[in-house]
Amino acid sequence: MKSFDVQNAELGAHTRMLAVLIRGDLRAVIQELLQSVTIVAKPGSTTAPAVPATAPASGVGGALPTGETPGLYMGAPGWRPSGCGVKIPPVPSMVEGRPVGLWWRYQADATRMFPLLMIYLPVGTVAYNPRFGSGALFDVDGQRKQRGRTGVGVFSVKDGKITQTTDGFSQTDTFTFGTDRDGSWFEIGAGRHYPLEPISAKEIVGTWRSPSGKYTFRADGTYESGNVIINSEVTVAQGTAGRWQADGYLLAFQPSNGAETLYKRE
Repeated sequence: MKSFDVQNAELGAHTRMLAVLIRGDLRAVIQELLQSVTIVAKPGSTTAPAVPATAPASGVGGALPTGETPGLYMGAPGWRPSGCGVKIPPVPSMVEGRPVGLWWRYQADATRMFPLLMIYLPVGTVAYNPRFGSGALFDVDGQRKQRGRTGVGVFSVKDGKITQTTDGFSQTDTFTFGTDRDGSWFEIGAGRHYPLEPISAKEIVGTWRSPSGKYTFRADGTYESGNVIINSEVTVAQGTAGRWQADGYLLAFQPSNGAETLYKRE
């Protein structure tokens, strides 16, 4: 027995439960429409769509709610940007031979490749996996207060080399930079770094693939994720569904049943 979050023109967004009964070579599928149904209003309707009480208040774009959650890390349910910090340079670039803004590079562990975010500020501050104060702020003080290794430090570039010091550990590597058809880049040793700019809410609308399935983002602020199947009649999502909101470098998910989770853009 499995439940699916579905949406069609007649009923709007709702949940269906399918039970498969098997006896020998015979199979029967029983479909049940659950009692908790959320109806999406059609154009011209006077009935407003039901929205979870803790859903992001500003729709698909706009400032996210802030709060003090020092014991939580980004991506953990309940984490909130603090609302404090220094402004992230909106366009990553090279300034007088030094990187400025938010950049990313591939990082490998024992099983996978994943993006590692790094921020460089004009004052010489560097941080790995920066803690966001909002979609456009870097909460440098909040990150310095994190337990364990903070990833915050200083950097300098001189004579084709970059020195970075974080958490008492200092390392010097070769440093080169340039541009190609994708824009600016720089290399620390053999690791090439790429600029990361904020994405607008309208650019997110659509269906995106991930290792676990798909994410389908709609312009009305709803989403489905997981094993998403779309045809002319119905959208079926074997996974989660709810509302989403974009704010600069941050993307918030409010599942229909669950706590809101905020992720940094990668």
